[in-house]
Amino acid sequence: MQRDFKTLRPDGRELHFRVQKFALRDATGAPSLLCTVAMDITDRVVAEQERAASERLLHDILDSMNVSVSLNDREQRFLFMNKQYREFFMDPDGPKAPDGQLALSDIYAADRARTVTELNRKVWDTGEDVLQDRVVTAPDGHENVYRVQKFLLRDEKHAPYAVCSVATDITDRVRAEEERLRIEQKLQQ
Repeated sequence: MQRDFKTLRPDGRELHFRVQKFALRDATGAPSLLCTVAMDITDRVVAEQERAASERLLHDILDSMNVSVSLNDREQRFLFMNKQYREFFMDPDGPKAPDGQLALSDIYAADRARTVTELNRKVWDTGEDVLQDRVVTAPDGHENVYRVQKFLLRDEKHAPYAVCSVATDITDRVRAEEERLRIEQKLQQ
């Protein structure tokens, strides 16, 4: 039997232990002694808590930004989507699954999934960033113009593990530029 528990030291510091109990058996196989082993796992628990807090902070930051962010692995599964990505690109009545279980083909029409997959593969194959403006139709039918940047994320050994996509809505800027050009042309006539 194994169980984790915590206790407080007299100075108020928390200590975390993993306790394992097992029976020592005699030559006949009958239990003769009960052994208890306690291992101090405080450092590991504190490191896990700090990592979880850091991840929550990062998610809060990414969800608060006015950009859509997603990560895809080589199989085109989503490792992460921030709130803006989910709200704009996903159908609220569409599939729902934890990160790592949805693929591009699960949330996009076949032609759109193919286009995004080709772009992601280009980043995987060349290792070069991609920057482009794209007109994107939301599940509800309205169109926005996004400036999309895609780049590889690499681990501590410099091995790529995901394509990060950052999409900034530039619809208002594009419309303002179109309006400026329209007025300029009208003035030149």
